[in-house]
Amino acid sequence: MTKIKEVLQAMDAICSESIQESWDNSGLQWGDDSETVKGVIVSLDVTMDVINEAIDCGCNLIIAHHPLIFGPLKQVRKNGTEVERLAYHCIQNSIAVYAAHTNWDKVAQGVSWVMAKRIGLLNEEILQPEKDGLCNLKVMGTPRDIAEIRKAWFNAGIGNVGEYSNCSFTTDGWGTFEPSESANPSVGEKNKTEFLRENAIEILCTKKDVSKALAIATETSSYETIAHSIIPLKNTNDTLGFGCIGELKEALSLSDFLALCKEKYACKVVRYNPSEKIKNIKTVAVCGGSAIDFLPTAIARKADAYITADVKYHQFMLADDALTLVDVGHYESEIWAMEYLTHLISEKFHNFAIRLTTINTNSVRYF
Repeated sequence: MTKIKEVLQAMDAICSESIQESWDNSGLQWGDDSETVKGVIVSLDVTMDVINEAIDCGCNLIIAHHPLIFGPLKQVRKNGTEVERLAYHCIQNSIAVYAAHTNWDKVAQGVSWVMAKRIGLLNEEILQPEKDGLCNLKVMGTPRDIAEIRKAWFNAGIGNVGEYSNCSFTTDGWGTFEPSESANPSVGEKNKTEFLRENAIEILCTKKDVSKALAIATETSSYETIAHSIIPLKNTNDTLGFGCIGELKEALSLSDFLALCKEKYACKVVRYNPSEKIKNIKTVAVCGGSAIDFLPTAIARKADAYITADVKYHQFMLADDALTLVDVGHYESEIWAMEYLTHLISEKFHNFAIRLTTINTNSVRYF
């Protein structure tokens, strides 16, 4: 019998909670992760209709993109605010809710990658890679300890560089130490300087994974106190970040490009500000949701067009004829990623139903 926490562990392997933005609230919003999974509903949003769908389908876990809770809840009332009512209804019906928000946005295969695939972009790259998010972690120990630490790190998914996993660097040397009278050394004697053959292992990891990697090393090492160093790096992490940029197989006229966007994102309306100097569109940047902040990056990377959502009137002017700015709608830019996420989770579990909601949670209507 699969527990909810096993599904959440699978989600963490797809888009770890540790990479979410500091202001975000991804993760388990409420629920008992020790409960057996009866079924899963995947949705962009948590609404009353989605919750009722979960009840009707016998599902006790909702995986959503948008967190229902951002600020602290002081109370949960049946007739309170919308969030309180939704939380009450879930809790009353034993439905757990998990949100994968900016962590699903930032992985290469996430929201913007799915957007790129919808319109057939090739040679995709992260539009705005994560900056200053890496550290070099160095740990010393006996050769046997280091071998075990390396194995434990790799099993935990630590030590990835770009398209390569299980990456580390090991050096060999001599270590010295002198245990005090109060120490309890596994090697050596109190008040006596020891010379010991040691290895040092180094890995690259995100700042948010440093504590996890160090905890694994401390637990695995035979040393009472583990020698280590943590060096923050200025390296850009090209495997994490917002947005995606790539190329269409063939350049398109503006009208053909807009028709492609409208078809592939199933838009009722496409809002846009055309570039007068760019007649054909080949290089395209995309970012799901409200991502006008990355317009300067799209311009700097020589995109012919930038597709996002929730662009305000004056923000359209920021394109300044450097590219064509296209607003396809928030729901329309992200729903396809939830369809793909449903597929990814379904590949890992076959003993219960995993469904993409049939509810259209888009609150915007067009007349």
